Amino acid sequence: MFSNRLSDEEGDSVESPFDLILSRSELARQLKSVFQDLVTTGLVRLRVNKWLQISFCLPQKVHQVHFHRKAFIIEPEAIDR
Repeated sequence: MFSNRLSDEEGDSVESPFDLILSRSELARQLKSVFQDLVTTGLVRLRVNKWLQISFCLPQKVHQVHFHRKAFIIEPEAIDR
């Protein structure tokens, strides 16, 4: 199983490279946020370097209707029509 922690030569646990990158890079944090937003809502809106606006939508994720806790998913082809 993959672990978020690495071991050095002496067997001591060191910080995960992913956590290290996230702590040092604004772009890495934004990319993580993009992934999380796509998974949860299907909508992405962010500004890169406080300048470039990026918006994205997964129609099949956004256009889900929930009837009595059962998800009714609208297929992408239906959205295109």
